Order: sequence, then C-alpha cells, then structure tokens
Amino acid sequence: MLVVGGHNWNVYKGTNGSNQVFSFLRTSDSNSGTRAEVGPRPSRARSASARSAL
Repeated sequence: MLVVGGHNWNVYKGTNGSNQVFSFLRTSDSNSGTRAEVGPRPSRARSASARSAL
C-alpha cells in the first residue's frame, strides 16, 4: 500500500506481455479527485549562476 495525496493506493507490478507495468488502485473514495505526478525526480544540482547568487 502507498499513500499519495492523503489517499491509500494498492500497487501491483506485472507485465503486459512485453513491458513491465505498475497499476495503482485507490482503496477508498475513488470518486474524489487527486492529482499525482509519477516519474523521475528532477535534478537537484544547481547551475553555477544559481550557486553564485547565494
């Protein structure tokens, strides 16, 4: 189970024959809206100009 946006989600991992897939199923209040972005985290490295501004 995973908690995102204050809601509980069951996470399932499997394949569709040729690709690995993940399914996220909300366990309650599934008609209420929740926005969650899933993907790689942005880089935390700062540019030289951002470091010099500190």
